[in-house]
Amino acid sequence: MSFAIEKHLKLSCKVGFMRLAVVVSSKDPAGMNVKKHLGKEEHTLTGEFEGQSVLKFPDFSLYTIGDFCIYAEHLDKKIEADLIIFATTHRSKENVPALTCHFVGNWAEAKIGGRPKTLGYAPAELLKKAYLSLKKNSVPGYETTIESTHHGPELDIPCIFMEIGSTEKEWNDPAAGEAMASAILETIRMEISPQRAALALGGPHYGNSFMRVMDRSDIAIGHLCPKHMLHHLDENMLKQAIDKIEGCKLILLDWKGLGQEKERITSLLEGIPLEVLRTDKI
Repeated sequence: MSFAIEKHLKLSCKVGFMRLAVVVSSKDPAGMNVKKHLGKEEHTLTGEFEGQSVLKFPDFSLYTIGDFCIYAEHLDKKIEADLIIFATTHRSKENVPALTCHFVGNWAEAKIGGRPKTLGYAPAELLKKAYLSLKKNSVPGYETTIESTHHGPELDIPCIFMEIGSTEKEWNDPAAGEAMASAILETIRMEISPQRAALALGGPHYGNSFMRVMDRSDIAIGHLCPKHMLHHLDENMLKQAIDKIEGCKLILLDWKGLGQEKERITSLLEGIPLEVLRTDKI
């Protein structure tokens, strides 16, 4: 058994008694907005971390860190957690108001945190819960979306980013802060039927075709490698992605969204002992 798979199995065994942490940054207006609304829930204070009070809730702890969350490298070694939800800002060129979620890691270079060609642990059911919770608690005028895997930090436990975008107006919007806080609580507490975990390949940064699949099936998305990063997907990265998605059963393709990489990706997937499905056939 490889070290990566053995480590992954050990992690899976923890899930039944998981210690959950929500993490925000004092530098991040969206995170502080979410913290304000989470703070309305019943909680106690349990010491300090980086000079900030740690808030203890019945089913999670809330930590405030001094640096931006994307640079919280190995935070899992400093706090008591088996899974972390980072509540942060989201930025986009189009400045579209949005509530988003995604897993962490880098398909190639590490431009904003993490390590090059290193992916985080990605329990697909968690992303589906986050996505469904964001949809349920959506704010009028805001899009709800999943994003492809990108940026750090590097951790040895699963984590997910849940973000408010995309400008200062939205980051400080009380309605968005309340919606995100509610979505985080629902993500933590939601129970859903067993899901088929999938690695998603192709399409744009925002996984529209993959969201449609999650809306109408029992498939949950783990890591998402978008079209513009497919040329970095080699045999090693493919294996790593599958290993890091807990119980990965499927490879899900945005067929049109594979672009010029279609033939190479199809060849790369030959011999992989997983079912391969197209989003347009589901």
